[in-house]
Amino acid sequence: MKNAIILLAILCFICPALSFAQVPPVKHASAEVKEKQKEKSDYKEFRKQISALKEFSDEKKKIPKLQKENKEVVKVIANIDSVDGGDDVKTFAGFITQQIGDNSVNLYELTFDRATRKITTVKKTAEAIEAETAEKEKEKPEAKPATAKKGSTVKKKKDEDGDDEEEADEPEEKPTKKPAKEDGE
Repeated sequence: MKNAIILLAILCFICPALSFAQVPPVKHASAEVKEKQKEKSDYKEFRKQISALKEFSDEKKKIPKLQKENKEVVKVIANIDSVDGGDDVKTFAGFITQQIGDNSVNLYELTFDRATRKITTVKKTAEAIEAETAEKEKEKPEAKPATAKKGSTVKKKKDEDGDDEEEADEPEEKPTKKPAKEDGE
């Protein structure tokens, strides 16, 4: 019985003390916090739109081929240039970047309008154009395999040993007539 009375007394003293310890929640609805939250959502929206671009998906499709050629890790990344300009910044700049090992190339330059929340411009950078022309030059020598001339014939001759040997003859040139030009054209 004594224990029950002591326990009741302790509970009576603790319950009011707990109610005094509660503090009303603090509201952080200041303008700075709202601006930071809006900026974060703009960054997320910009990154989502970059990943949905046709150019980004085309560059992603090139990754397996580039990994075979370079034998290094190849990544295609969406980068957003964060300039802390405050409230007066109306646009964000971003890049689609290709990283091959330690080398990185900005392929496309993007501009995001914060008012409309859309990507307004997509421009190919000079770096990407140079890299593309260098890649095409590498492919040109590979594209022209050594083949026999058109119209050449292959004749088989037997050697003294009885082996067949192939020789390519030069094609016979045939005279061709050029169409006459008419004055009325």
